[in-house]
Amino acid sequence: MFPKTNSPRFESIRKAARLLGVPIVWLKNEAKSGRIPSLSAGKRILIDVEAADRVLTERANRRGGVQ
Repeated sequence: MFPKTNSPRFESIRKAARLLGVPIVWLKNEAKSGRIPSLSAGKRILIDVEAADRVLTERANRRGGVQ
């Protein structure tokens, strides 16, 4: 989990994937499909790292947690 802040922390796909511990391609696909919160800036996709972390945590909890 990341410390909560008052404003979104947007990072590049590469940095967000590293911070979240997920593959870049997977994160890009999730962002493009709308399943992970993101913004597009031209060709760049920026990820709201805290929101993405919450989504991943919720998914893990629904599936019985991370083993």
